[in-house]
Amino acid sequence: MDAPLYVSKRNFKNFWQQYRVCEKGLELQSWFLFHTLRIPAAEITAVDVCPPIWKTRIFWRMKLDWADVIPKHVMVTRKTGFFKRVTFVPDDPEAFVAACRKMPGSF
Repeated sequence: MDAPLYVSKRNFKNFWQQYRVCEKGLELQSWFLFHTLRIPAAEITAVDVCPPIWKTRIFWRMKLDWADVIPKHVMVTRKTGFFKRVTFVPDDPEAFVAACRKMPGSF
């Protein structure tokens, strides 16, 4: 995409994956099939810091790392796709969400 606004540090909570906020959207690097999931900013409807799954009761989602058990994780809701909710654990969830809100034309 373009120059990142925020780059999450790799650690054990996110399986040493990297998540980036760019001006045009999100890049979520995943070890699953060695693929980077790109979500354009126009497709994003919400980005929130969420508690663990047993407190949210939202079970139908794509999870990229330990988002089920980590007390704070990020949930991205998008307009289209088989999984409209994607959850993951950046190194600092609040900073990640704040950077998402700085994307031009953000939700």
